[in-house]
Amino acid sequence: MANQKGKDAFAFVKDYLAAHKGAPFAEVRDAAKAKGHKIYPIVYGRAQLLLGHVKTKPASKAKAAAKKAAKVGRPPAAVAAPAVVRRGPGRPPKAKPSAGLVGIEGIVQHVRNLERERAQLLSVIGKLRDVLASV
Repeated sequence: MANQKGKDAFAFVKDYLAAHKGAPFAEVRDAAKAKGHKIYPIVYGRAQLLLGHVKTKPASKAKAAAKKAAKVGRPPAAVAAPAVVRRGPGRPPKAKPSAGLVGIEGIVQHVRNLERERAQLLSVIGKLRDVLASV
């Protein structure tokens, strides 16, 4: 709270919520206005949190990464990298490492796929040769 009026308003809201646990914001706001205080929803929420009427939600991943970076001494940007890097126009996306090449089975499967693709391409080339030879 920045000044005494704010502290008094918060104290009023906290006391009112302690006496009336389930009071909605509008009711607390009207009661505070009658006593000469102006309150905002954040004051209402902080008072509820302080009294234990509501629970906090866990921080988002970005906030957690920023906190972790602050402890290590790095800027937050160094921790949180963008998931998808957009490349310039006309540039193909970066090749992702194949997850299928794990173990010998993955390598064998990859070679079989290459052989199948090669056979398909050879058949297309043969068809093109026949079309060009007939012209």
